[in-house]
Amino acid sequence: MQPRHPGVPSPASIIRTCLKFLFFEQVFPTQSLFLKKIAVTVLSLVVFFLSDTTRGQMRQIYVDSKENNEIWKFSFYSPSEGYVAFTDWVGYTTDSGRTFIKKPITLSNVDYNGYVANVTFGFGINGVKAFSKDTIIVYGHYGFVPAILYSVNQGNNFKLVYQSVLNPNQLTKGVLDMSFTPNPNIGYAVEADRIIKTTNKGQSWTQVRSDPNSLFDQVQAIDANVVYALSTNYAVSKLLKSSDGGGSWATITLPMRGRIGSGFFLTANKGWLNMIHPDTNLSWLYYTSNGGQNWALKNSADATSLSIKKIRFINDSTGFANEDLFNVYKTSDSGRIWEPLPRNNQYEYLGYGHNDLFLWNNTQ
Repeated sequence: MQPRHPGVPSPASIIRTCLKFLFFEQVFPTQSLFLKKIAVTVLSLVVFFLSDTTRGQMRQIYVDSKENNEIWKFSFYSPSEGYVAFTDWVGYTTDSGRTFIKKPITLSNVDYNGYVANVTFGFGINGVKAFSKDTIIVYGHYGFVPAILYSVNQGNNFKLVYQSVLNPNQLTKGVLDMSFTPNPNIGYAVEADRIIKTTNKGQSWTQVRSDPNSLFDQVQAIDANVVYALSTNYAVSKLLKSSDGGGSWATITLPMRGRIGSGFFLTANKGWLNMIHPDTNLSWLYYTSNGGQNWALKNSADATSLSIKKIRFINDSTGFANEDLFNVYKTSDSGRIWEPLPRNNQYEYLGYGHNDLFLWNNTQ
């Protein structure tokens, strides 16, 4: 994705200005015809140059030979080097994901560390956290029991460091998300009924919140104190916040009735929450500047409703979101208007879309 030059208006802002002159001639009634002609000319040029200069902003760099070998999570520790969690294996890349060295998790390369694991179907991969080339965490499940694997030799061998389930009669998807604070020793992970924490870089985990039937699937550790955990399940939709490093948790009142689509916090206080109305299925985006005490509506769902799976912001105004059918969208006004980023392919698969969105910096 090529960054726009600082100070140059975005195509969306130019288009909005042109439309203002086209449809609100009362602004300058004596010059409305002249302004309309200018607006039409500028709008035509913007559309022309937009179609030319933005071509290829999102480039396809890898498609697996096995169609259902989905990508679940990314974890890079440099602009080009990191790990990617696939359904069938974990991939190590040194060229930003163009090629991978496959790191399968097998019966023979796991130290079960005294745990009795159901290995009938192998390890179900949900995600990966890479600290370096050598040290990685892979999380998911053994037979639907939440589990975490640890490797210190580039994913060639693993040690089972966590396996536990709150309700043995309930089948879950395992550990679904993991997030570390700026201090790499402290991190959090979520499973269906619990929030767990590590203070030694993931080598061991302890429960900090037991919450049956919450179906947690996203967690974000902001700093040493503030952590957010949420559930996007239709029947639950809950958002929790801890301000003391997981010692206690408060339930945040949602801005509207409906299901949480995705959430993201830029700081301890500034965050966005995508809500989906249960009756219309339209998507609303809300913003908070005080940690969820109050919410402000950002978009008009009738005009810019997106079925957002993941949302990420790099500052107060610029954010990205992925949506169904492998589309990626960008906002430059904190979520009011979203522009689809052109891509150099028309890849689709059974109506599915991207599962994850990973930002390295402001341009990558």
